[in-house]
Amino acid sequence: MLHLALHFLVPALLVGVLFRNQQLGDKVLGDKVLGDKVLGDKVLGDKVLGDKVLSHKVLSHKVLGARWQVAYLILIATMVVDIDHLLANPIYDPNRCSIGFHPLHQPGFIGLYLLLCFIPKTRLIGLGLTIHMLLDSIDCQVTNGIWIN
Repeated sequence: MLHLALHFLVPALLVGVLFRNQQLGDKVLGDKVLGDKVLGDKVLGDKVLGDKVLSHKVLSHKVLGARWQVAYLILIATMVVDIDHLLANPIYDPNRCSIGFHPLHQPGFIGLYLLLCFIPKTRLIGLGLTIHMLLDSIDCQVTNGIWIN
């Protein structure tokens, strides 16, 4: 049960670290960003339109909403990789190491998951899959004393 809980907690901790500035950063009040430095009619790094700050912070807040939530959902969605457990007989065996046994848990695929971490558009998917494989590997070590089947 702890293993399953870690599949939710570790991505949550990672998102908390990666997006801590968005969660605790500047507060958006209407269309203004509190905390930007205004020099005359210019905001350093941002543009002022009338009395409103046209800021990347405002735009990201209005357009993207809470990006950390999307990132967490992507990391959690990578658990779909466990669909390959349905090919095993029995589907669940508490003494079986999934790394090296299930098709999507093979070393070649794990290398691909690591590669995805370095491509900006697939980085979160790669991180989610890599974290998943790392947690499964730790579970193998704890339950069976091996890292890979």
